[in-house]
Amino acid sequence: GAVGECPAEVDIMSDTRIEDMGISDRVVRALRRNGIRSASDLSMCDRLDLWKLRGIGPKGRKEIVAAMARHGVSLRGMV
Repeated sequence: GAVGECPAEVDIMSDTRIEDMGISDRVVRALRRNGIRSASDLSMCDRLDLWKLRGIGPKGRKEIVAAMARHGVSLRGMV
């Protein structure tokens, strides 16, 4: 691609809606209330950001991290 374009895998990841990541409806609703709508949005979060999200406790955070791993997405600053 041209300079400044994202690789294809990033385009695919950014198009993955949180509803399509296998996350429970309760956690999806909480993420949406916090302005997170896609795998790309999640990849911009770090662990501290997850702790700050309203309506998401320890189980929800584990569920989010597991769903991200299944989709090849990691939290910012994590490898």
